[in-house]
Amino acid sequence: MKEIYPQIKIILALLVINSISYKASSQFTYKKPIMQQSGLNAEILGNGLLYSLNYESRMKLTDVRWTNIRVGIELFNSDIIIPIEYDWMWGKNIKYFEVGGGLTISPNDIGSPLGSIRIGYRRMPSDGGFMFRAGVCGLLMPNTKLFGTPILPWPAISFGYAFKAKKLKF
Repeated sequence: MKEIYPQIKIILALLVINSISYKASSQFTYKKPIMQQSGLNAEILGNGLLYSLNYESRMKLTDVRWTNIRVGIELFNSDIIIPIEYDWMWGKNIKYFEVGGGLTISPNDIGSPLGSIRIGYRRMPSDGGFMFRAGVCGLLMPNTKLFGTPILPWPAISFGYAFKAKKLKF
């Protein structure tokens, strides 16, 4: 159980930094999400390790800022691997810069949970259609030190379909 503490600390630190930066950028006023969009994609490598099939939902917070949660599944031999990730995206139209963090969980406990961080590019049109993303994940492996660090750089590429974004009414 002690192995997950470093990953949880990093994810909590990312959430705190995001919260502080959001409050600073919004002049301490809460902004309700103004738009929601869902998508389905297949990712090669990434935080699913070999591949994953994913569902994601993102919320538009400002003209240039989105937040995204993604849950996936990978079947490997007789093991199930579940990558979960929370991302922040900045950009307009269909091009976004994204940063995120998450956990990769396996009910069969094959080295699970494994923390991850991500930085990358995303193409996701608000009016729906083909989506693409590419980036680098850092797999957090506290008990392993490859290249002198517990973070293993791991490429990620996704292809999928984005559904048309919907305006939210409150």
